[in-house]
Amino acid sequence: MSKSYLIPGLIIISAVLFSNIMPAKAEHQSPVVNGTVLQNSHRCAMDGICFLELQKMDGTTVQITYGWESLGEGIVCRSDKTLSDLAWSIKPGQVIEAKGQYAHDGKTILLCSEQNHYLKIISQQ
Repeated sequence: MSKSYLIPGLIIISAVLFSNIMPAKAEHQSPVVNGTVLQNSHRCAMDGICFLELQKMDGTTVQITYGWESLGEGIVCRSDKTLSDLAWSIKPGQVIEAKGQYAHDGKTILLCSEQNHYLKIISQQ
């Protein structure tokens, strides 16, 4: 291949690769949500699924899962002990702020310690 075709060829290959990477990154945004805790489900003692049900300031609700969750393709999102213990201790009525990752359903937020997600109690009940 001559040098005159090498640069345009690399540009085209880069563009194709870049266009395939961008949607995957957009899918795993790290939302920050604020709101009042409606429920703290400790079901994970039975089935591995613990979650906070949060009513956001706009009135919509969101589920924040903590503990661990499989993201598919062998990827697991885990909350470390400190993050899990804090989430476990939260009571209905408390206002919190959480940074997490959207699950594949686009509605549930997962807390993953290895991705520097966090949970803060803003105010007590």
